Amino acid sequence: MRWHRKLLTLAALGALSTPQVVAADDVQTQLQQMQQRMNQLEDRLQATTDQLQATEKKSEEQQEIINKAGLKNNQTGSSKIAAFLDTLTIGGWVSASYWYNANNPASGNLKNANTGGGANPFNPDANSFNFEQLWFELERPITPDARAGFRADIAFGQIASILNQLNTGTNCSTSSTTATTVPTLTQTAPGAAVRPGNVVGPFPGGVVALSAASAQNTARTVCNESTSVYIDQAYVQYLIPWGDITLKAGQFGTLIGYEVPQAPYNWQLSRSLLFSLFQPINHVGILLSKTYDNGIDWGIGGVNGFGGPIGANSQNAPDNNESKSILLHVGLSGDIGGISVQGLWGPESNGNDHQTRTTLDFIAHAKPWDWGPEMAINADYAILNGNLPSNGLIGGTRPGAQYSPDAWGIAVYGRQAITDKLGFSLRGEYVQDHHSFFCVETGFFCTAVALPGGTFAQVNPGAGLFLGFPDDNAKVYEFTGTLDYSITQQLITKVEVRWDALSNIDGVSTHGSFPVGYINNQSNGLFNYNHQLVAGAEILYKF
Repeated sequence: MRWHRKLLTLAALGALSTPQVVAADDVQTQLQQMQQRMNQLEDRLQATTDQLQATEKKSEEQQEIINKAGLKNNQTGSSKIAAFLDTLTIGGWVSASYWYNANNPASGNLKNANTGGGANPFNPDANSFNFEQLWFELERPITPDARAGFRADIAFGQIASILNQLNTGTNCSTSSTTATTVPTLTQTAPGAAVRPGNVVGPFPGGVVALSAASAQNTARTVCNESTSVYIDQAYVQYLIPWGDITLKAGQFGTLIGYEVPQAPYNWQLSRSLLFSLFQPINHVGILLSKTYDNGIDWGIGGVNGFGGPIGANSQNAPDNNESKSILLHVGLSGDIGGISVQGLWGPESNGNDHQTRTTLDFIAHAKPWDWGPEMAINADYAILNGNLPSNGLIGGTRPGAQYSPDAWGIAVYGRQAITDKLGFSLRGEYVQDHHSFFCVETGFFCTAVALPGGTFAQVNPGAGLFLGFPDDNAKVYEFTGTLDYSITQQLITKVEVRWDALSNIDGVSTHGSFPVGYINNQSNGLFNYNHQLVAGAEILYKF
């Protein structure tokens, strides 16, 4: 019976194993079918990819042909404008201020009352609210991927009114204006009282005195500050492929000086004496420049002329003579600061290609410690080279040998951040005139009076005699303290106190006898003071 059991067991096992073999064969068949389908899908996908690549290549070739032919694309006007605007950087600000003059100028003489002696050219009006600046900056930057671009700076308000007049090449009216009022000579009867503020000298038959008529920028009275427009910069720029040198052509800001006309980029509200008496604002011409990774940078350009802010020969365009001026810059910057030297040389006199003016400018700035103050120094030297023409401020001819007047000045700056929003800054300046440089160039600091026969003389109070044509050596000081506070990142306020003083002119004391063209006036309208104290406040919003 045992073999019967074994036989039945083997039969049962055989019956159970037969379906398993059949099932395995079915699975193998299905897998083979799926593999075939996958191969077919891969073949179709590859064919589709090849077709898309071929279409894309053909489209690129067609677009290249269209671009080379200069044919118009299918963009609408609005989409092209939007694409262009995306390449621009746009910014600006608007500011308002109030200035008080402690010298108490007469109520009818508030306009330009703060500007004597070159002080406060951009904050001219005493005891007045002012719409200072509405300034727009528009630029298409240049990069190795987009080598062509441009820059335009457009200003409105009081700044536009002033700059249109200080740069004598332009006007905000049809009237012919100049930056200074021509001093006049008056003769009084023998024994008549001398008006305060005049430089006087005895003449046969009377006393000759230099009139106290203001040398302020009275030409600005023809301008409407609400509608005046000034183009500060407007130039084409191109990144030259050979050496990645930047080319600018048009009107561009000067390389000279530590301060600029734009309000947000200065620590102080008012501008320095160096800015007013030595430095240009902008130029018309061409400029090449380059900055290296090691911190060295340079610039060289050819320009029409000096370009303001104060001067008898500051015209930008058209040029006032056939010769051009050379603008130079070289600098080095690092982690804690930098230094730079700038120069401007060329003929600046109207119709004179040989009489040259040289301006040298030095700037150093440093912030050695994150917690400490930021400091800066700006120094200038200027000289008029060669024979000078007859004095254009007062009619007549100069006696004796011609000479080359010069002047120099230095400004020291410092700012300490008290908190992230609050800071305090100081500025101190000293300016030294020699051989009447400022008298010749700006009309300031002139002590000349006329002698019979059309020649000139200068008062010598010690000997009671007259010397040769004015050899003024005016010494001017200026100290400014400014507190700045950022209410928000865009809204900034500043409060400032400034003191200007004239020391002497060739040893002549100016106390109580302040000649025309110096610093401000007292309430009777005459220039009697040898000092000026002003205070101002500004609120500015950047956008």
